[in-house]
Amino acid sequence: MPHGGELLISYERFEYEKQPNSQNDKKETIKICVKDTGHGISAGSLNRVFQPFFTTKPAGSGLGLSIVKDILDQHNAIIRVESDEGNGTEFIIIFPVIRNH
Repeated sequence: MPHGGELLISYERFEYEKQPNSQNDKKETIKICVKDTGHGISAGSLNRVFQPFFTTKPAGSGLGLSIVKDILDQHNAIIRVESDEGNGTEFIIIFPVIRNH
């Protein structure tokens, strides 16, 4: 956000239905949302933000979000991005809760 703005971070625990009729129908997760009030991401760029070497910044490498996605994939987590150009961007990260009994 080159001209300032707000960065909002929230989290919640929740359960969702995995698959009907499975042995364990519910999966416990933690959802983390990181939202800003910046200029947002264009529709043309939105589906490419996790691709290696994709960047819209003159000095960017395009590796940051692809590395984040790779790390989250290795932890069975999910990352999604939602953006409305001109109204900010929200990254949603969903981690499975793993209990060691």
